Amino acid sequence: PIRYRHYGKTTEEMLKKCATFPSDSEERRQLLSMLANNMKKTLYNSTKEVVDDERILKDIKEYIGDSIGDITVEDLKLRSMKELQSKKGNNTNRNNRHNKK
Repeated sequence: PIRYRHYGKTTEEMLKKCATFPSDSEERRQLLSMLANNMKKTLYNSTKEVVDDERILKDIKEYIGDSIGDITVEDLKLRSMKELQSKKGNNTNRNNRHNKK
């Protein structure tokens, strides 16, 4: 069973995989940062409330356990709520550019 449904099974599996990386590796830091930002966005989308960065770190620690080491919120490089709430980027679909009259 999935621990937190709003994050999904893929995020859970990626966090477990992340735990297998060496704790001092750059790949692990980058993967944790990407997953943490995805978790923050997913949690915001499911609750529509401001998401505390400490909550994301707590949830990651619950998934990974002691193997996470001494990681801090600053290490996760989480985006701000403003960035998460912003509208989607401009449509860069090349097909649409040529169809405008």
